[in-house]
Amino acid sequence: MSLLTKDVIQLFLDEIVGELGRGNRLEFREFGVFEIKERAARKGRNPRTGDTIDIAASKSVSFKPAPTFKEEL
Repeated sequence: MSLLTKDVIQLFLDEIVGELGRGNRLEFREFGVFEIKERAARKGRNPRTGDTIDIAASKSVSFKPAPTFKEEL
């Protein structure tokens, strides 16, 4: 892979991260959708000790592939 190709891909990924950071949903036709999902605060259990712990609310990135993308796999 050439240096120019790597730079273009890195700029593209940086833009995706920036848009997701601003709370935007990104849809690429025939590829898929990137979006931020909110996870509610909840109770959890420490597997080592069995103690109940509080797990804070958080955000995560979700990717859902487009049907045409899935068909190719």
